[in-house]
Amino acid sequence: MSKIENKTLSALLRLIIKIIIILIVFYILFTFVFGLHINYGNNMYPAVRDGDLCLTYKLDTYNPGDVVTYKIDETRYFSRIIAINSGEVVISPEGFKLNGYAPTEEIFYPTTSPTEQTFNLKNGELFVLNDFRSDDNDSRKFNLISVDDIDGKIIFILRRRGF
Repeated sequence: MSKIENKTLSALLRLIIKIIIILIVFYILFTFVFGLHINYGNNMYPAVRDGDLCLTYKLDTYNPGDVVTYKIDETRYFSRIIAINSGEVVISPEGFKLNGYAPTEEIFYPTTSPTEQTFNLKNGELFVLNDFRSDDNDSRKFNLISVDDIDGKIIFILRRRGF
């Protein structure tokens, strides 16, 4: 082999090693720290729309108002945290109350139920609701969700519909 071929082979080998290292770093980051999830459906309309690709962060604490993603029966859902760790949520025909008070929300759709439902949270549990409140694929249907079942909090919407 000539000296030029040796340099070319050496440069190619360094490039392949760098690519492998970058792929390993991305795999670790997107397995344990970040997540990319597509929202199917309009249950979180208008905050997250059908077809939106969302970047989630897995290593954070969760607070009321955060939009999170979770899986139930192998189906991914996006919902907003209403209450966490303790408290009582009551949903009735008049609306919903958190610890006896009607929370102030910037949600366009009212939260009601034909019959009164009461949810008592314990430590490590979340009560989540969809922003499009007529879609009840949230805690009203699945009951309380464990913090351990959360796959991450949405930190950025990478694309909107039409991709």
